Amino acid sequence: MRSALLATTFALTSGVVMGPARAHRLPYALQRVDPPAVFAMCEEQRPRTSVYQHLSDEQIADIHQMADALFIVLDRNGDDSVSKTELASHLLLARYTEDAIEKMFSLLDVNSDGTLSQVELREAFVRYPPLRSAPAMGSESSSNELHVEADAVFASLDLNGDGLLSFDELEAHLSGIEGPTYSPEAVQRVFRVLDADGDGKVSPSEFRGGYVSYRALRLALGLRMPELGWNQSPG
Repeated sequence: MRSALLATTFALTSGVVMGPARAHRLPYALQRVDPPAVFAMCEEQRPRTSVYQHLSDEQIADIHQMADALFIVLDRNGDDSVSKTELASHLLLARYTEDAIEKMFSLLDVNSDGTLSQVELREAFVRYPPLRSAPAMGSESSSNELHVEADAVFASLDLNGDGLLSFDELEAHLSGIEGPTYSPEAVQRVFRVLDADGDGKVSPSEFRGGYVSYRALRLALGLRMPELGWNQSPG
């Protein structure tokens, strides 16, 4: 049942992200992501209670890390749960339809309590591999184009031009995102994802690592920048 729901969600999403004719005019992070393999997996996959037995500890840790990065971006008020409004605010930026968002939330909210926990998101990423490459949610392979985009975004966020991204600079950027406001604690969690060495500053290479690795971070960090010629609105 949930596999069919996931397939429907991706089918709805693929039609609204952006048509192929326009994709070449958008930054890499906004280009349409709907490889046939993803949809084939959605249609045929059936969750298995023994799914963890087919994954190594390292694979599980990597999947959980990916899910955790998404959870941190989604949890804007820092209360350790994700509301439907928080999920919608994020996915609407990626042009998911409202119906697709409803179906996605239903898929993820296993206990039907009206919020998503970190455990629920981790479990979903393990049991439904297509989520790991979904627009605005999973990850994808690195590319030179994506590295160039990351460096351009970093330069725009580095307001004082010192070659490092501070907490205050990140907070200033995230305060401009549509939807629920990021609390200081939520901004701090996003900052820690980027600050790989924990020294309190984000270097260009650290920023590039997070930006390239996680679609959710790219959506939150780099897609509202008209001065770079990047525009979220269609056309």
